[in-house]
Amino acid sequence: MNDCNARRGFTLIELMVAVALIGILATVAYSISTAALRNARVDTAMDELVAQIGSLRADALTDLSDRLLVLVDAPTSGGAGRLFVLRGPTAAWKLSTFDPASPGTEVAAVEEDLRLNAALRIANVTSRAPAPLATVSFLDSAMMGTCGGPRCFALRFRSNGDVRGEKPAGGDAARPGFGFVVTSTLETEGGSGYKRRAIVVGFPSGVVRSYSP
Repeated sequence: MNDCNARRGFTLIELMVAVALIGILATVAYSISTAALRNARVDTAMDELVAQIGSLRADALTDLSDRLLVLVDAPTSGGAGRLFVLRGPTAAWKLSTFDPASPGTEVAAVEEDLRLNAALRIANVTSRAPAPLATVSFLDSAMMGTCGGPRCFALRFRSNGDVRGEKPAGGDAARPGFGFVVTSTLETEGGSGYKRRAIVVGFPSGVVRSYSP
């Protein structure tokens, strides 16, 4: 009798409880891993942008040809943002008429046309940057436009080494710099555990600061 009791297996209720617990743990683990992956993409994207900004200023100085960095946010309906590097823009180039579908209009060459990770978005931040770039505003309205629907902005790297912001209608935005924040779609989905990274670019020096706000 005792030997039979010792070999008794799990009851159906015990198995159902065990399966439910495993399911809960798996869901938690998946959520944590998903958040970690999206946050890692935020860091990767911003590190690459910092390097890109530094290289464009050097490129413009080296071959005496202006560069434009155009960042187009992801569509609100879903999808990925775009990053463009344009060489030799003409005097007629304007952000307000820039079409991501035909980025080569009024430029000598399209050096980069990158589709950003679909898990990234530009965050709605209107604060100011910390010292020494405290006079710089994030998403300054003087520089924000729309490109085929999504919002966008452009930075111009001049052949003399100056870095400036572009007004949507054309010409320099008389500003001390420009800042923007990239976040993961966890934030736009109302989730928690998301990460933000900020980039602030000072004009005309091109000094770049990246940090987690």
